[in-house]
Amino acid sequence: MSEYMRRKMPNSFTQPKAKPNQYSAKQTREAQLRELEYNLRPRAQNQTVQKKEDEETKTETGEYQTQLQVKMEDNRRLSQFETLGELKEKKAPTDYETYKYKTHKTSDKAKLFSLTEKDGKATVENLHEKENNYAIESEIIPKGLKVSILETDQSYSTASKKSKEVAKVKIIDDSNTGWNGRIVWTTRTNVSADAGEDGFFKITAGDANVRADATEVNGKQKQVPEDTEVIASEYKKVGWNYYLKVSDKNTNEEYGWLEVDGFKDNLANVSFGVTEAKYDSEDEDHSTINQDATKTYEEDGYDYTKYVKKNDQCVLIPLNSKVKIFETDGKYVQVKGTDGEIIGWTSKGNLANQASDEGYYEVTDDDARLRIKQRKYKAKSTKLSVGTYLIEKELSTETSPEGAYTKIALTEEKDGVYSEKANSEAWVETDHLTSKWADVKGKHATWKDMKYTGQIDLVNIMGTGNEMEYMKADTDNPENDMYSKYKDMADAAESDGVTIGLVDGFRTFAEQKYLDDHEKEPGFNPAATPGNSKHQIGIAVDLNNKDNQGDNNVNRWLMKNSYKYGFVRIYKMGKSEGHHWEYRPDEIRLPEEVTVDEKKYIQYYFATWAPDKKWDNNATDKWYATYFEEAK
Repeated sequence: MSEYMRRKMPNSFTQPKAKPNQYSAKQTREAQLRELEYNLRPRAQNQTVQKKEDEETKTETGEYQTQLQVKMEDNRRLSQFETLGELKEKKAPTDYETYKYKTHKTSDKAKLFSLTEKDGKATVENLHEKENNYAIESEIIPKGLKVSILETDQSYSTASKKSKEVAKVKIIDDSNTGWNGRIVWTTRTNVSADAGEDGFFKITAGDANVRADATEVNGKQKQVPEDTEVIASEYKKVGWNYYLKVSDKNTNEEYGWLEVDGFKDNLANVSFGVTEAKYDSEDEDHSTINQDATKTYEEDGYDYTKYVKKNDQCVLIPLNSKVKIFETDGKYVQVKGTDGEIIGWTSKGNLANQASDEGYYEVTDDDARLRIKQRKYKAKSTKLSVGTYLIEKELSTETSPEGAYTKIALTEEKDGVYSEKANSEAWVETDHLTSKWADVKGKHATWKDMKYTGQIDLVNIMGTGNEMEYMKADTDNPENDMYSKYKDMADAAESDGVTIGLVDGFRTFAEQKYLDDHEKEPGFNPAATPGNSKHQIGIAVDLNNKDNQGDNNVNRWLMKNSYKYGFVRIYKMGKSEGHHWEYRPDEIRLPEEVTVDEKKYIQYYFATWAPDKKWDNNATDKWYATYFEEAK
């Protein structure tokens, strides 16, 4: 068994399974009855008795047999039940953007944003309604003048992002200063709160600026009214957030961009068409950045802050010993002993001021420590984002450890080939680079048994976690197109009131490496080693049937219907990875009618697995998990 299968399969899979024909007729019948009882029992009971049933049905080898396991027959029985699946129904060429035009309702968080490009990166700005802004002018109204208030308004400040009340006043001035009879705007707080006995207000502030008549500026953030039915047409990821461009379903008015939390319902299965495969480069020296906002550095002299240690103690040059200086670097010197052997670097202050006639300096400090000389790197203003293509030039040698930094050059693309961009050299931390050969083939590269196996086109599709996932597309062969079949399956489930959603789809080499590196950390699942995952071939998807005990509507629907669309599950119910499905249309098995205790049932085959590495269609050791439903 391969290392991949050992890591991913439950422990019971590491032992050979008993063949079905080794069971007695009584044991087979008992297994059928247990399966029937489980599937026909009211849903609420299943979770409370499942554990007990598992314990009762353990075999001597410690394997669970809670499901009927039927050996695959060489000749699949295409019986009268073929009509249940309608497997031979012809499909029209795939419309990859159908889901994009599904209607969604907005939530109370449906605020609009404008997305702009700045320095090659998308930035997000709040989109505001236009409001009055009364611009402050330099002219000051003298304090103490009487005024009458003609009207008030709100003025939006672009600096503070807040509104202030302003007043339009008519000034009464008996001192002939030129203000008498003037009508101007000013901040309301510059005027007394209440009128005097004569009915007039007074200017109470010494800095009562005159405000210009209103101009329109961006004010309150625009918001699409809650429950508005909108249609998404584009998507964009900025930082960690996703934004969808929306328009009104009924009027076709284009609103702008909404963050995903601006939608009330789940966005699962919204798709935005096919991204075609593109082979980027064959150059082994190409690499990509794997951490966002990766700093770039430049060399900045040397550093002597680290000490040479032995047994966790600093190494000292003995007091009063004689040394010769043969290299200096400011206040640090490299010295040799009287035998001519290099001792290392130390502070110049540890030595006597004057050398002897033979050129030796005496060590005068009893704490004369040896220091490590290493290259210093100063951060530059440029930062690189995940996925940036680079050319690796050299590894740092004067660092601890060696190779902590990598000298890189940026790339530029022309006719599908990446070459070095002039004057773009810099240093980055080596840990922020993918393995050299990981993504060289591009983001559409497939991998099997650690070998590059070609390119596939991908459909961009929103997952259940409102993150963009990817699924294999076959634009040249709609009859065997994975996304087309998934779309048909999700549509059929939706018409039955069940939401099937994509949790994880196609993975790049770098993504698989990330999951493998973190698989033992909280929140991560066991992951295949990079280059060995079925997600990297493009046939595997994780769906939202996370509760793989069968007691939820997604699981029950998939048990009865997944075969119609070519999807099978390759792990046992109740074990790990029950949410892992694979597109294997050649391995489906049609439902059959069976009789148990004189009752007729439909027996569905929804999952398949093998005790060894044989996955070819001619293998005779495939096993199937089944689901029973009473025949009507």
